[in-house]
Amino acid sequence: EIAGQVRAGLPRFMTPDGYFIMSEDPDGTRHGVFGAEKYGYFEATPNHDAGCFRVTDDATNKKIIQRMLTLKGGRPPGGLAPYGLILPKAILDAPKFGALNLHGSLLPRWRGAAPIQRAIMAGDRITGVQVMRMEEGLDTGAVLATAETPIEVDDTTQTLHDRLAALGALLMRDTLAKLERGDVIETPQAEVGVTYAHKITSAEARIDWSRPAREVDCAIRGLSPAPGAWFELEGVRTKALLSRLSQGAGAPG
Repeated sequence: EIAGQVRAGLPRFMTPDGYFIMSEDPDGTRHGVFGAEKYGYFEATPNHDAGCFRVTDDATNKKIIQRMLTLKGGRPPGGLAPYGLILPKAILDAPKFGALNLHGSLLPRWRGAAPIQRAIMAGDRITGVQVMRMEEGLDTGAVLATAETPIEVDDTTQTLHDRLAALGALLMRDTLAKLERGDVIETPQAEVGVTYAHKITSAEARIDWSRPAREVDCAIRGLSPAPGAWFELEGVRTKALLSRLSQGAGAPG
């Protein structure tokens, strides 16, 4: 979704040098996108727009590298929306301006695989999306641009993801345009305040009703829609996808 929004906005702002974007859909399908008529290269997969191809294995990675290094228009700029793989150095080095990542947190807080979920689960009040330069480390590169947004009391991972997707599309588009003009300032990440957004496990998605109500509420919203916070009701595993705090009294549980 993020890559699609970036792709829709880029052609009006980019020079003929074009662009290269990789992304991962919520269902786990990974895509690469080339754009700009100058390259004369568009490849489609079933049920996806022209200009996309699935990225699933080393053979496809080699194909991407080969295409990028032999395009008749030269190497394109590179961008990465939430993707879920550590890419080979050859891919990171191939784009004209290096590889950029669109990351869904305010780094160095929530480096890693699940920044949106972890921010809500932790009760953070503000988050954002950043364009950062990719390195071989995990989300450690310099930040080129930032857009912030509050986390609302009724936000789920889905609603926050959609808001960050819209912000991120504009942010990546504008950052690539600034890179071409030589207008970007790269800011190294702070060495303090580093936290990691580890992948969510099924075990931690189980609701602990003995926790304070606010923590339970944050967990339910942070895990919605996937993998979904759950509990057992009369022996049946049941998911809770929405919650709201209300006034009340009594012991947790």
